[in-house]
Amino acid sequence: MRFVVTGGAGFIGSNLVERLIKEGNEVIVIDNLHTGSLYNLKNLNIKFVKGDAGEIDRIIDPIDGIFHLGIPSSSPMYKKKRELIYKAIEDWIKILEYATKNKIKIVLASTSSIYNGNPVPWREDMQIIPTDFYTEVRYAMERIAKVYNDLYGTKVVALRLFSVY
Repeated sequence: MRFVVTGGAGFIGSNLVERLIKEGNEVIVIDNLHTGSLYNLKNLNIKFVKGDAGEIDRIIDPIDGIFHLGIPSSSPMYKKKRELIYKAIEDWIKILEYATKNKIKIVLASTSSIYNGNPVPWREDMQIIPTDFYTEVRYAMERIAKVYNDLYGTKVVALRLFSVY
C-alpha cells in the first residue's frame, strides 16, 4: 500500500513512517521542516515533498491512505502566532477535499487535551470545552471531518493521542 504522512519528519510522524516502511508499505512524506528534521528519516526509503500539509495536491501518485500529523503541535505556538489557527484549518480542508475527491481514508492526529478540565476517567462522550487555541483547532478539525463524512462519505479516524513517548 502507499500512504502519505504529513508531518512525517517530526517525532511521531517519523516513527509512524518507519513502522509503515517495515510493514512493506510505500510512504510519501510531506513536511515543511519547521519542527521536523530530515535526520529523523535518514536511511528510510521514502519519497519526500518539502511543503505544508495543505499542499497534498502535489501528490500525483495514487495513494491508499493519509496520516495527517502535519499540524502545529503545542499550545504556545498558537498563542504566539494566531495565524496558525487559520493555516491548520485551511490545510485540513485541503486534505479533506483531496481525500473526498480521491476516495481516500484519513487518520487525523488529534489530542487528549480535548478532555482537559474533565474528571478522569475520560470518555469520548464527555462535554468538550476547549480552553486554548491548540485544543480548539484539533476539536474543530474533528467536527469538520464529521461533517465531511455526513455530507460526502469521507472516512476519517481521529486519534486523541496521549503520552506518545
